[in-house]
Amino acid sequence: MKHHRTGRKRFHHPIVGDLDLSFEALELPADPGLRINVYTGGSSLSADVELFIFGIASIAGIITTGALLDRHPRPLLHGSAALFIAATVLRGITFGGVAAQLQAALTTTGGADSDVANSFLPVAFNLAIFTAGILGAALLTNFSGLVLAVVMIVAGLAALMLTLCGRRTAFPARL
Repeated sequence: MKHHRTGRKRFHHPIVGDLDLSFEALELPADPGLRINVYTGGSSLSADVELFIFGIASIAGIITTGALLDRHPRPLLHGSAALFIAATVLRGITFGGVAAQLQAALTTTGGADSDVANSFLPVAFNLAIFTAGILGAALLTNFSGLVLAVVMIVAGLAALMLTLCGRRTAFPARL
């Protein structure tokens, strides 16, 4: 039997009707013979238009952060973190202002040394990306692909808990 790694497949859903989806098969090294098929709906938009829309949404997130950060930093940060966890589809709006929110928290907490604290923010982002890549590779090598969803939920909840625990020192009600 021949397995296709990419292609298109047509499904009939009793409520939605006919679906024409693209798919990509991902082999699971920890479970030989098993694979995950990732199906995506066809978009009538080109990649450059989708990236443009994402960019506009990011700018909207930055504008929202700028408008609310001085008056409501704590609710703004908690709301952004909760939306990021619950609605990754809206990541352009929610993630767009996170860097500015974290910079504001570092500036407030760092006091006289806020410039030093803020200089570590890009380093922290790069380390997080590197660590996530290594952790993801290790997890996929030793476990099935479903472990990634569990790890992402746990990491998202940990981030939300950190913002809630630090709300009095790092994230005051007003800057």
